[in-house]
Amino acid sequence: MLIRRKVVEIRSKSTADNPWCLRCGSKGHTARACRNAQLCFVCNRFGHRASSCSIISSILPRVPHSKRSRNFELETLPLPKPRSTFPIRAGTLAKLAL
Repeated sequence: MLIRRKVVEIRSKSTADNPWCLRCGSKGHTARACRNAQLCFVCNRFGHRASSCSIISSILPRVPHSKRSRNFELETLPLPKPRSTFPIRAGTLAKLAL
């Protein structure tokens, strides 16, 4: 959740005229053009990604990939009924009453 929040924060600041880098957290360039070291959004240190941060691995035990995928069942929920529909009429949307 912390990583997602940091990425959302950087993306909200980034514009075409003033981009922010998701790799190092600096402004003025994008991750594609970045030559700086990778910034970890967990410990705020350079040199590694959040997914390989030693703080995370010391708190959460690593589970081998092969064991993670075994006996996995996807819970499916029924779709809610739509509250309104938007039929297209003459190139515009006409909202029906709820």
